[in-house]
Amino acid sequence: MTSSNGSAQASLDNLIADFNDHPALPGEIYRIASYEYWDIKRYEDARRLYKYIVDNLPESEYVILSRGDVIMADIGLGNDANAQAAIDEVFRVFLQHRSQSV
Repeated sequence: MTSSNGSAQASLDNLIADFNDHPALPGEIYRIASYEYWDIKRYEDARRLYKYIVDNLPESEYVILSRGDVIMADIGLGNDANAQAAIDEVFRVFLQHRSQSV
């Protein structure tokens, strides 16, 4: 990791810590993952941010998008087993939610 990457990571960590309860945080994290990392093919960094949304901000409107993008990042990284496990999880959550709403 270069010092600029370390500095960017530290800034991102500070953003998350300082604004953890702010309603716009999930969208900002998603935008950073999508436009700062994904667009330059830094799939591992993008995946980490999408996964952060899924794991830590489960009520966010960005969760379903992030779940899909975790899968796409795993595919881009060649992590087929992880991608398949994530696909299976999406279906499990969907079916569970669907059965609760019926």
